[in-house]
Amino acid sequence: MTFVAAASYSLIQSERTMNTHVSWVACLACMLSLASVVRGQDAKVPEPSDDPAPALAERPAVSRPVVGKPEAPVGAKPGEDAEEPAPARRPPAPPLDPRFIRLHMLDGSVIAGNLSITDLPVDTDYGKLSIPIASIRSFVPGLKSHPQLAAEIDKQIEELGTEDFKAREQAHRDLAQRGMAIKRILEQRVEDASAEQRRHLQQLLKELEEQDSADDENPESRQPWIEDDTIVTQRFTIVGRITRPEFQVESKYGPLSVKLLDVTRGERDIGGRDSLRKVVTVLGNQLAGRGFKSSSIRVEAGDRVTIRAQGSVVMTPWGGGQVSTPDGGQNYGWYVPNEIHGGALVVRIGDSGKVQKAGSRSSFVAKTSGVLHFAVAMAPEYSQQGYQFPGQYEVNVKIDPR
Repeated sequence: MTFVAAASYSLIQSERTMNTHVSWVACLACMLSLASVVRGQDAKVPEPSDDPAPALAERPAVSRPVVGKPEAPVGAKPGEDAEEPAPARRPPAPPLDPRFIRLHMLDGSVIAGNLSITDLPVDTDYGKLSIPIASIRSFVPGLKSHPQLAAEIDKQIEELGTEDFKAREQAHRDLAQRGMAIKRILEQRVEDASAEQRRHLQQLLKELEEQDSADDENPESRQPWIEDDTIVTQRFTIVGRITRPEFQVESKYGPLSVKLLDVTRGERDIGGRDSLRKVVTVLGNQLAGRGFKSSSIRVEAGDRVTIRAQGSVVMTPWGGGQVSTPDGGQNYGWYVPNEIHGGALVVRIGDSGKVQKAGSRSSFVAKTSGVLHFAVAMAPEYSQQGYQFPGQYEVNVKIDPR
């Protein structure tokens, strides 16, 4: 009995000891698992450092839109770029019809379209010509083609001498608005005008010179009115009378009938050379009697030459420090009697072309081809005596191709 009790007590103690061991084993396993988790979290914490880059690198990336790049289309795979649309291409402009022309009208409007004719008939002093429209660069009807306009200009010039003050002033304003186109007409009327007319005419010419620089970019728009019509072709310029008084123009608004007496200018775009600008310095000692200076600018027959010059040259033979401008002066003798004063800027085309006055402002159509040459005009008795002429003229030259 004692043995059984002792065995039972021993068994109970062993069972308690086993349970205790199991509890400790389970507790130990929990502690190991917890330590593992703690070590994993500790591994993600960066070490302290003075460099902020590692900390920035660990920040989550922020999604931002890409400027200038289209978004991926719906259903596209991640990372797959959208196809950029092909740029729209404008179809090339169709070539202009050989009969295409722009007509500038007296009322300021412009009519553009194809002429119904293929040739322009012109009467000249040397016979009748038929000029292909495709060969014309421009044409300007003269006063004979504008009889009503010519009559209006004559009336306004006559009213410059009337006793009615308001009528005189109105006529002055009307003539001034016509611009450089009437300069030649006014110059022709100065000599035969009355004292009052002459005063107005001289004032008008001065005003026209002052406003002339504003039209330098479009020399044809200020081409002086002459009696006959002027037709500029790709090869030469023709002066005569256009015998067709009316044109039919196919415009985008339909067919139009245009009268020649309503047209101030016709223009065609036929390509060719670009305009040329150059500044040439002409020294005071480069006298025409000693030799011209080459500008190295070549012009072709039909090109329009526009010259603007400034500066001064000391006229030594006359003493007192007198100076001349590019226009010359009546006190410095004649280079060409009654035509070109001494001190004036002169120009010629080629080595043997006719010498003409360039002055401070001039414009002309080249009648021959060659290189422009410049010089200072001087009477022979002063250019061959060894005098020195300090100073220079700065010459701005513009060439508008024919």
